[in-house]
Amino acid sequence: MPRTYIRKTKRGSWSEEALRRAIQEVRRGTSARATAKRFGIPRQTLQDRCKSENDEKPCLGPRPFFSEDFEEELAQRVIMVADMFYGVTTEKLASLAFEFAERQNIPHRFNREKKQAGPDWVAGFLKRHPEVSVRKPENCSLTRLEAVNKENIRKFYKNVADATAKNGPYPPHRIFNVDETGITPVVDSPKVLAGKGRRNVGRVSSAERGKLTTVVGCVSADGNSVPPSPMLIFGGRKRMDSVLMKDAPLGSIEAVSDNGWVTTPLFMQWFSHFVEHVGPSKDRRVLLLMDNHSAHIS
Repeated sequence: MPRTYIRKTKRGSWSEEALRRAIQEVRRGTSARATAKRFGIPRQTLQDRCKSENDEKPCLGPRPFFSEDFEEELAQRVIMVADMFYGVTTEKLASLAFEFAERQNIPHRFNREKKQAGPDWVAGFLKRHPEVSVRKPENCSLTRLEAVNKENIRKFYKNVADATAKNGPYPPHRIFNVDETGITPVVDSPKVLAGKGRRNVGRVSSAERGKLTTVVGCVSADGNSVPPSPMLIFGGRKRMDSVLMKDAPLGSIEAVSDNGWVTTPLFMQWFSHFVEHVGPSKDRRVLLLMDNHSAHIS
């Protein structure tokens, strides 16, 4: 069945609410013929439903291969594994559906060569379960994933509470979080139009492989960027070129490194920049939060 099906008849176009009201009208004494015409329900259908007291709308077309309970459980499992950072692709979902149907001897019309359910079944599954959607995940390393657990989170908040109890309290504008992010000037090429039969299709970019640039940023708990501008670390360079800082945020500081990563000397350079703008002192203490990156420990 096509994913965008266009109905060719009006069969079964009435609603369950219309059927319930029509049944009530007939039971009050109105003729079935007049009531059926008024509500757009076939007369024979209305008479049968009055006898059986069934006011549910019929299921038109082929029925789903799997039961509602199984599909509901499958949808919850998909969401569960996604929350565990092991999301299921649509191809994997199609393979799981085929495997389950085969093991349970459920009649189906899935592709036996690919051993997968078809794209129509996947689209129908997503339509029947709107709580499941196709998303593009953000890569997360196993090291970072293992660090995100209840015990580590508990220790983090305990450390924050201990620091606040010892030297605080800290107002929101005196609590800061510093972190780094890497960016590259070369992005993935989109699909383009080209002549048929072309074996190689290229696209002009700034480079075939991007050189890493690290941005060191810091934000306070009240949402302000502190210092006002970040630190930019350009990789693959020995000397700084002023052209690289063209149109950079006013007040940004620059640095270079072999691979674009932040090092302890570079982080200390940023830290001096932070102290200069924030001005911490014994009477105006600040709380600076950071991860355990090796460059942060000196």
